[in-house]
Amino acid sequence: MKKKKILRYLAKFIEPKIQKLKNEDGYIELFFIIIVFFFLLSVVISVSPPFILREKLNIIATRVVERVEYDGKITPDTHSFVTDLINRAKINDKEVTYAFNGNIKPNGKIQLRDEFTFSINAIEKIKLSGFGDFTYDMNISKELMGISEVFYKNSELQ
Repeated sequence: MKKKKILRYLAKFIEPKIQKLKNEDGYIELFFIIIVFFFLLSVVISVSPPFILREKLNIIATRVVERVEYDGKITPDTHSFVTDLINRAKINDKEVTYAFNGNIKPNGKIQLRDEFTFSINAIEKIKLSGFGDFTYDMNISKELMGISEVFYKNSELQ
């Protein structure tokens, strides 16, 4: 029932346009509709990369926090894992920085049920070429909290 109403509405909207084209009066209107459509398409294409970058940062942060929770420590292997994820996501040209914070011992170990946070930041340059050489640097960040799942004896934490 709703489909029929939608089709009737579209028919009412499109029918006058077709009549104008048959009478050769609607070419200018059609021309402007096409220009507006392509302008909106270009704006969508130039504004979508920050949303894609945010999703990539979310995936990286989730995978890193899961690994640190499971390992219970932050080692050079963890840092190389983060760098590898950044390279595989192809965002190494976005000035990516990351940091671990929380109750982390000097040797990188995190005791059972101790919380830590992983934050990752990147800068996305938005270019709107239709308005000249306008660029805007957008800082996109993601921060996740994790809890260690590994128990260490007191002698192992020193």
